[in-house]
Amino acid sequence: MLRFVVDTNVLISSFFGGNPKKVIDLWRRGRAILCLTEEVLEEYLRIMARMPISPETKTKLVAILQEKRNIDLVIPSRHHTVIREDPEGDKFIDCAVEAQADYIIFGDAHLLRAKAFQGIPICSPKEFLRMIKA
Repeated sequence: MLRFVVDTNVLISSFFGGNPKKVIDLWRRGRAILCLTEEVLEEYLRIMARMPISPETKTKLVAILQEKRNIDLVIPSRHHTVIREDPEGDKFIDCAVEAQADYIIFGDAHLLRAKAFQGIPICSPKEFLRMIKA
């Protein structure tokens, strides 16, 4: 099954539709595994708590995250320094490497400059969907 890591911008953007929603829907429908670390999960939950989205939507997504359906929760064995402009983004790289993810999906342009790390493509939601022809 397809395995990916998504940054927080992609997750939050999925609430508003478009390609990020299509990416997250692959996971929610059981067609992909979302790879996480505790650090990534904590960031998702912290940012979602501040978002102007309906309580029902938040509750539903938090429930899915907490039950760990279609999720591979990993503990990174090492830290990589890849994204000099935004070192916070490296936690997603660490997660992808440890989880042996197929893709890293970022929403920020400066995070996309790396293109790949250790053979794992780094792409936007649009590029990802084009690559898997979804």
